[in-house]
Amino acid sequence: MTDRSSRSASSTREAIAQIANTLCDVVDNRFDLRVDVDSDDLEIQKLAMLVNFVLEQIRRNLSAVEEARADLEKRVVERTERLNLVIDGANDGVWEWLPDTDQLLVSDRWLEQIGRPDSSRDWTTAGWIELVHRRDAPMIRRAIRRVLTGEDEHLRVEFRLREDLLGQERLMLARGATLRDHRGHVLRLGGTQTDITRRFWTDPETGLFTERALMAHLGDRDLDGEDSIAIMVRMRILGGSAASSPEDSLRAIHQHVAQLLSDIIPHGPLRIGLTSGDAVTAIAPATTAPEMLSAALERDMETTLVVGNERLWLRPAVGIADTSTLDNRDPATLLESARMAMRAVRQRPAGTVTQVFSRRFQQRMLADRDAEHVLSQAISHQWITAHLQPVVDMASGGIHAFEGLMRLHHPDLGLLPPGVYLDAAQRTGSMDAVTRQAFAAAAEAIHCPAMAERFGDGFLLSLNIAPEQLASRSAADELLTLIRDLDIPVNRIQLEVTERSVLNDPGHAAEVLEQLQAAGAVIAMDDFGTGYSSLAYLQQLPLDVLKIDKSLVDPIISSTRALRVLTTIVRLAEDIGLQVVIEGVETESQLQAVSQLGTNLFQGFLFARPQPPRTFTQPGFMNHITHLQQRLPGH
Repeated sequence: MTDRSSRSASSTREAIAQIANTLCDVVDNRFDLRVDVDSDDLEIQKLAMLVNFVLEQIRRNLSAVEEARADLEKRVVERTERLNLVIDGANDGVWEWLPDTDQLLVSDRWLEQIGRPDSSRDWTTAGWIELVHRRDAPMIRRAIRRVLTGEDEHLRVEFRLREDLLGQERLMLARGATLRDHRGHVLRLGGTQTDITRRFWTDPETGLFTERALMAHLGDRDLDGEDSIAIMVRMRILGGSAASSPEDSLRAIHQHVAQLLSDIIPHGPLRIGLTSGDAVTAIAPATTAPEMLSAALERDMETTLVVGNERLWLRPAVGIADTSTLDNRDPATLLESARMAMRAVRQRPAGTVTQVFSRRFQQRMLADRDAEHVLSQAISHQWITAHLQPVVDMASGGIHAFEGLMRLHHPDLGLLPPGVYLDAAQRTGSMDAVTRQAFAAAAEAIHCPAMAERFGDGFLLSLNIAPEQLASRSAADELLTLIRDLDIPVNRIQLEVTERSVLNDPGHAAEVLEQLQAAGAVIAMDDFGTGYSSLAYLQQLPLDVLKIDKSLVDPIISSTRALRVLTTIVRLAEDIGLQVVIEGVETESQLQAVSQLGTNLFQGFLFARPQPPRTFTQPGFMNHITHLQQRLPGH
């Protein structure tokens, strides 16, 4: 081999060795290298250029990868910071569970929530469930099982911690999501634990329990076979100035009632909360008879409250129910029973404070509900009608007036007792609809040709005004419009009011009656003698007629004193210019007695019971009146 060939081969070997060494350095992750070869061999130079090109591409790719990695790390940090911010803001505990090893890893906040901040962060599900209220533990096990079996994709379960952990009951919400392998097996289950006590368990304004918390407490007691009493109280503000806002007054009332219940109810422990309708409800062990609680509450329930610098006047309504008296003792039934009793108090006159739920009370309430249902149907289907009862003029033997009395004629049951359905109308606020239908039915007597032929066109149609109608601010206009709709001359209408109708606001009642009287209607005071201020009303109200109640007529045969009282009332009424009608005349002996008092207008079963208008067009009715007239002295 020539020297030149030898040098060329040596140069080639050196170049190849240099390239090989560079590639060895690349294997050690050194990419910032460059191959420089001193060779005239064109192939060697091409190889060196190719290696340098590859190294440059690797460097560029590594730079891009490094930038991507840095960007990814930055985004991971940002997202982690965001997640931590959300978790910190929500004040939630964080947990992660590995089902295969039953390892439960928890955060510091999770430990704080359960009242064990110094405990290990490494738990098991068994240790977790030991902290849970015994009634809720099975629910957690079921929720976890549903996630593991794939029935639920996410975990969501509410539960209570044991009361002894924190000295009070806490309501928690655990939520979690799963990581599964390709077979659907759960590898990890992780999520958060939220304390929702203040949101769902206690009222933030008063600190009292919510209805949901009371229901859970009742469920616990029922599970233990213990009877409970529910005392439900609602206060109505009757007068006085409110505090700075209605919310302040309501909050003060709730706290006031809660304190009263704590002081009055003798045996604890009590659990007091707010239930629907702004009622304060106490749950107590059934160690005291409901009737004894009722007596204590009637005696000690305060009816005034100072809020700020103002005094509020309150009317309490208290309903009491005992699981031992209920057929169904579940929590919802107990609270509904107490609520029914409380509502019954609110519908009664002032002075009644409590009502104990009993079987008898329940039967009465069910009867009331049935009556309200039938009444609703009656209004819709126009089953409301009217019967008439005559007011007889025994001097002439004619008919002075017919009083229209509401009746409910059920298509299947026939005539139903009117008193029950009038009470139902008052409870449901449907008295106006009832009286409109009754007035329209009674007005048929005026328009009936047979009635006009028999009695002429001079008799009055007497209609009873309900207290609700008289209380309206526009009562006079509404009643006059109703009369015009009946197409009856106003001067043929007699409107009857009772003392109860004017009791709440005699001044307003007097104004309404004056307007009706000025329009031509005759105004009568019905059932006179049954109230406490009868004589005062004679002075205050614009009356034309005084209808003396049956209770003053009943004893006159056996009591000389009763007859004298009746005589005095008749003379007083006539002295102040009132026409007198004596109601409740049921026997001929009573008729003989009252006919000596100087009045001629009478009403009662002796003449006719309330009946359909067509009954009075029969000849027998007037024959009966004539017979009674002829038996009176002087005829």
